[in-house]
Amino acid sequence: MVSQRRILVPLGPQSKDLKGVYHALALAERMKAKILILQIENQKDENGSNIWKEKVLLDLVNTASQEGLAVSHHIAYGTVEKEILEFIKNESIELVVLGEEDQMAQALIRIRTKVPFQIIQVKEKDNVDYL
Repeated sequence: MVSQRRILVPLGPQSKDLKGVYHALALAERMKAKILILQIENQKDENGSNIWKEKVLLDLVNTASQEGLAVSHHIAYGTVEKEILEFIKNESIELVVLGEEDQMAQALIRIRTKVPFQIIQVKEKDNVDYL
């Protein structure tokens, strides 16, 4: 039995856009893959500055689920590299899609020396880089 492919979309504490999420949704529909959104925060947000991200992501997950896509949303509070590496290993991730976050891209390139996976960085709707 072939297991379902999994696409990880990591969002760091500084993430301001969701281009990677939207691109991953389109890919998942074509590939019949599952999307795992990993929202990494530095600490529990007492003042609510990133609440918008969580609410938007939950709406996206619900909408995608209603359209038949398998999407899950996870929140972690550790370091970006540690959380992503652990998630990739535990969930057997082969593809990571992210937005224009250059710090996240650099972290992913460092992680890839420990475990192999493909990286797609979305700059604009039809402008992606394969790292």
